[in-house]
Amino acid sequence: MRRVAFLVAALAAFAAGCANHSPSPFVPQNDASRQLGVASGIHPNLTDGQRVKAAIAQALAALPSPTAPGIAVALNYHGKAYYYYQGVQKLGGRPVDGNTIFEMGSVTKSFTGILLANAVNLGIRRIALNDPPGKWVLIAGNPDATAPKPVATTCPVPTATPLPPASYGSFKYMTLFELATHTSGLPDVISGAYGTNIGRQCFSPQMFLNYVEGGTFPHPPARWVYSNFGFGTLGYALQRAYATNLNKPPQWIDVARKQILEPLGMTSTFDLNVPKKYQTYYAVGYLYKAGQLERQLHWLWDPWPAAGTLRSTAPDMMRYLRMAMNVAGPANLRAAAQIAQRPYVKASPPSVGQGLAWETVPLYAASTPSPPPPPIAWKDGGTAGFSSWIGAVRKPDVTQPMGIVVMFNIGNQDNVGPFARAILTTLYLGQFEANARR
Repeated sequence: MRRVAFLVAALAAFAAGCANHSPSPFVPQNDASRQLGVASGIHPNLTDGQRVKAAIAQALAALPSPTAPGIAVALNYHGKAYYYYQGVQKLGGRPVDGNTIFEMGSVTKSFTGILLANAVNLGIRRIALNDPPGKWVLIAGNPDATAPKPVATTCPVPTATPLPPASYGSFKYMTLFELATHTSGLPDVISGAYGTNIGRQCFSPQMFLNYVEGGTFPHPPARWVYSNFGFGTLGYALQRAYATNLNKPPQWIDVARKQILEPLGMTSTFDLNVPKKYQTYYAVGYLYKAGQLERQLHWLWDPWPAAGTLRSTAPDMMRYLRMAMNVAGPANLRAAAQIAQRPYVKASPPSVGQGLAWETVPLYAASTPSPPPPPIAWKDGGTAGFSSWIGAVRKPDVTQPMGIVVMFNIGNQDNVGPFARAILTTLYLGQFEANARR
């Protein structure tokens, strides 16, 4: 019981910062505390598989209630892939497995950051990080389209309005780099009805960009403010940068599919339009309200696709994770991931710094006699009924490359990141102790 109590307290403290997209550090504290289960509770002579199983079980035991109906974990440890599945895709439905599709939410932004880094690194159309977005922004398809079957039946009829020129307004002050590092001055979401999950369905891409261009925001480079608007704008710029025909840009998902999904073999990763043959594997999202699970609508419309449209499976996300860890995948994507993960600007403490979507923090809070914590590049995500987290330990000891993806089919779960980092911390410190005994 002491072990569970300690871990619950540590995870609870750790979770407090996650809601603001910048987690507090996991704290192993000292040898006595580690013997309660953070590291030393796992015998040093276990095999890697046994060690992984024990670390996940330990973190699950400490996971605050209520937990998600379904959980999927994809873990890369010592060069091998490990998976853990628990619960059901929906209440009364099939068990979670490698086919289960979860909404990834803002983990999508990590793809967008890599797409930007890749375009700059390869010199595509000579795009540069200090380019203003107005140089590139163009909407694919119908710029005034809203959700085809909006839940809210009172959506106003959209007014066709041309995109303001880049010679005035906010666009001329921003850069692609500032959009990607949350320093553009743009807010997180729009205020009012269009800021809600349902109201957003009434908000067209054209209205989105008119709001960005016509608004009054802090002059960039501004202080760090997490911004869905920033990444939505960046996505519309990347559509044109990657276009074969500058006047007919592809949709963001088409760019992501061609540049990342297909090269990595991610065949079960989609945008809002999950194909019919995969619908049986599409998990249902939930929220706890008044102690009860309440089913949530799938994310039906997204005027900023580059900020949160993806949904995926654990095996597909493992392919992405291994690329992000620089251990597998095409050389250009591995290079782009390393560029995107570098900490460039300051974010909220205890952040080491903000990269292109990815943020870097210490894996855990350093404390004597614990070894210095390695940095971990991470990104979280959430939709109405899902929570997700990806983390890749940067510059680890050569014997222990580590990374993890965790997916819950429940929304508003700030403990998804602490749960993931608790697993990695246990494995990292456990390996450190095992090496010290040899």
